[in-house]
Amino acid sequence: MGLDCYFVEEKPVKFKTTGLCGGVMSDDGSDGSFRGKVYAEIVDAVTEGRISLYTEDMPSCDITAIAEGFMQYESIDDIDFDNDWQLNNDDFLKIKALFLEADDMIKEGRDIRLIGWW
Repeated sequence: MGLDCYFVEEKPVKFKTTGLCGGVMSDDGSDGSFRGKVYAEIVDAVTEGRISLYTEDMPSCDITAIAEGFMQYESIDDIDFDNDWQLNNDDFLKIKALFLEADDMIKEGRDIRLIGWW
């Protein structure tokens, strides 16, 4: 099953982070979209199974929790998860940076949510 994820709010969401895996309807992170199924297992791991990217409308508090989960790890090698997509440390750093960037927007008072579409 596919999964594309989109960060959304009232106004357009642009990100500095790029280079993530895109999907049929998603991009490389720069416009706030990415191929969610590629990163679903690592998000599950850093949140200890509490939060899934397979969510239709994820609130900002869960985005913050994912960012906090990523902050616990310096390298992909520190995370125990099924790496079916063979993500490398560069991939880990990019998805981590995207969630940290989204969390910074939330801390600025922006109403950022993550939409999952599959």
